[in-house]
Amino acid sequence: MLETRNKPYTTTLGLIRKNVHKKANILLQFEIDTIEFYFQNSHLYFQNLIQKKSLIDKNEPFSEMDKVIGSFQYFRRSILYELNAMIEHWLLIASSPYGEFFDNKNLKRTRTNSISIIEKKYSLELKNMQGYDEVEIIKNSVNGLKHRGGFNFTDYSLGIPEFRSINDDIEHIKKLKNQSTVFIIELINTIINIEHKY
Repeated sequence: MLETRNKPYTTTLGLIRKNVHKKANILLQFEIDTIEFYFQNSHLYFQNLIQKKSLIDKNEPFSEMDKVIGSFQYFRRSILYELNAMIEHWLLIASSPYGEFFDNKNLKRTRTNSISIIEKKYSLELKNMQGYDEVEIIKNSVNGLKHRGGFNFTDYSLGIPEFRSINDDIEHIKKLKNQSTVFIIELINTIINIEHKY
């Protein structure tokens, strides 16, 4: 191994800058565990509130229960935001030379460019990895929430316009959470194994 100050190299595949610290998976797991803790405890909190009949006031157009149900929807959607933020964060890390992540050039990199750099450098096809489809669903859902009021683009595949809102059903979001974390864990561990096996 060759080293210059703050710039580690490996002799495999030419001189390739390392992008991911060998213990980065510990930090990643902490992020995932934190999201899981938030998901489980907040879900339980809302489930308990929804069961309270006293929150229903038939004399009001919008009762406390309506606010609870609306807040529950915000919670479900916040999981999508946090998952998307975590994934984009780690794609940036995985595509940036170690120690230079906070360089403006790296921080401005698009998600598409990050994926392209990772695939080229490590000879990977991310779309073939478990959980990638769910990662794309999360990205599209978050974009739909941010830019289109929760709607996906109109689908004309049936020959007529079909309007679809994002799916924020709790079981669907749970699946997205589980599969997307499988994807990002596998990606980071694969990179660590490539960069630190020598």
